[in-house]
Amino acid sequence: MDCCGHEGPGGDARFDFRRVADGVHVAVAAPAYKVNSMVLAVREEAATGASLDDVKQRVTARLAPTYEPAFAAYQHYRPWRQGLLANIERTYPMVS
Repeated sequence: MDCCGHEGPGGDARFDFRRVADGVHVAVAAPAYKVNSMVLAVREEAATGASLDDVKQRVTARLAPTYEPAFAAYQHYRPWRQGLLANIERTYPMVS
């Protein structure tokens, strides 16, 4: 692994390297990380013209199957959702 976490094909890279033009590449944070996947989801929903309330519902529903199972033992206690909603509120104005 080099300085930026790129391990090559099949590795657990922190960045995706994309070709922008001949000889020009850009490193984009891999969406495998929780914060990056949330920002990506908010950005995609905001691009459709969705309101903040719509974005909150859609992003929560989209990410819950991936990140919420760790909290299943708590039954109705859902700290993940409340934290996510607060992060969506902070992110939405920056990406819309």
